[in-house]
Amino acid sequence: MYNLWRKALEEEEKIAKARLAAVLVRKVNKMKVFSFRNLYPNFQVFQDEIEKDAKAFSKAKQAKTKGAFERLVFSQRELQVSVAEVRKETYTSI
Repeated sequence: MYNLWRKALEEEEKIAKARLAAVLVRKVNKMKVFSFRNLYPNFQVFQDEIEKDAKAFSKAKQAKTKGAFERLVFSQRELQVSVAEVRKETYTSI
């Protein structure tokens, strides 16, 4: 389950990068500027900052997901034990 969430986050990050690139390309095409670097000289800096923030967000989300999953597994085990005890009591009282 944890790997599934991690894969989903990685795919979301790829999609976000693709969208960012598409927006920047559209802006360049609208302005009829032929030199992308002249238009956005700090593009690489912005992209690096966005990637850094996205990675931090992704790691935080992964940590929350992992914690929630561990709590869910613990609760499920408790529930299984409780159900087993109730069944045991019902069968012994018959």
